[in-house]
Amino acid sequence: FDRIQEFVPLPRFSTPLSFQLEALLLHLPKTPQNPIDEYVLDQLGYIKSTIPEISERFAKLNHPKRLIHGNFNLSSALVKDGELSGILDYNLIREDFKGVDAIHTLDLYCFDKETKNLKVEERVNWDKLKIFFGNYKKHDSEIITQIEDMPLMLANIGLSSLITTWGRGYLPDQTQKQREYFGNRYDFFVNRVRIALDLETRLVEILKST
Repeated sequence: FDRIQEFVPLPRFSTPLSFQLEALLLHLPKTPQNPIDEYVLDQLGYIKSTIPEISERFAKLNHPKRLIHGNFNLSSALVKDGELSGILDYNLIREDFKGVDAIHTLDLYCFDKETKNLKVEERVNWDKLKIFFGNYKKHDSEIITQIEDMPLMLANIGLSSLITTWGRGYLPDQTQKQREYFGNRYDFFVNRVRIALDLETRLVEILKST
């Protein structure tokens, strides 16, 4: 990552959640035209109530920023002879806190956001989290300096992803079926936010203990 900026311009963007929400509201109907509109408009309350606190806390973070992948997962990795040989999928590459990459990767593999009717603490595979992050730290020991803020980074990711997903659903060329798909992703992204906020203290304790 550190050498990429020698070849391509370094993306510099981090749109505040409040701006993202304003853009979304411009595309949403004022009154519901169908059940999915009704559902989306009904759920806006939680987002509007959560964004101010997250935005205020996130704006105070003062960690150094660097180039991050933004969506690292197994499908982004090339492996040869059991070793990482390359990385793909750079559409979300940007300058941000390295903790964003770390907590996003942990979120993908250690947090269950899909299963219905789970208590929030049951959505985390705590043993897997310890092992995964313990190995992560071996390759990036500096990540420990951002542990306390990583749940907040995850909450910011969750809200941003939800707003972006809903925004895609309300693009003019989307079919009703596509709109329903995007609209129904609410629980997935809100579970990400609730894991981050409701379990913030425990997450930090576990990550520090690895």
